[in-house]
Amino acid sequence: MIETLENRALLSATFPSLVGSYSGTYSYTSGDTGTINLSIYSQNKAVFLGISTQSNGINAVIRGRVNPRGVIHFNVKPNAFRQNGHGVGTFAGGTFSATEVIKGPGIKAVGTITLTKN
Repeated sequence: MIETLENRALLSATFPSLVGSYSGTYSYTSGDTGTINLSIYSQNKAVFLGISTQSNGINAVIRGRVNPRGVIHFNVKPNAFRQNGHGVGTFAGGTFSATEVIKGPGIKAVGTITLTKN
């Protein structure tokens, strides 16, 4: 005798939507502080892509992942010569908070970023 198994739905994760514009502040251990704008313009499930503009004139491409709990891991590629970085943070209630490390020739700076969705 063959019994049929009950139908079971697969669990699917729900990721917070990061798409939109954000504004806030940044502060680095190098002493650089200022304002920052971030535009996340693409997200496919966990993976997102955006561009940031800092008040010091540095722009960067941001690529990262967000998990269902709002934990974010990202890479930063500034327009500054041979710099790159990475960071980790959280997204909750429209606020993006993160710590990042930027490295390049003659520089290694740790920074904090706090952004609010516009």
